[in-house]
Amino acid sequence: MQKDDADQSFVSMIETECARGPKDRSEHPATENQRYGWYPDLQPVQKHDPRLYRAHQKSHITWLAEQILLGTRDIPKPPPFMGVPFKT
Repeated sequence: MQKDDADQSFVSMIETECARGPKDRSEHPATENQRYGWYPDLQPVQKHDPRLYRAHQKSHITWLAEQILLGTRDIPKPPPFMGVPFKT
């Protein structure tokens, strides 16, 4: 069966169903994971409550690695050796 042999009404029905989102297909969320984004207007982000809002924070080492990768900062040099050198 070739692509041209397929019934065009069936193909168009599949394309429209694939283009629709889950909110267009159903009135209520089908799974528990869909509930998080299903009602965004009813669950505003409460930034004043630290139990509910954890903003992304970078540590110093992550910030430094990002600066080095972006090329905006040179690789820091280690401090000069102040101890006794090894004897060979």
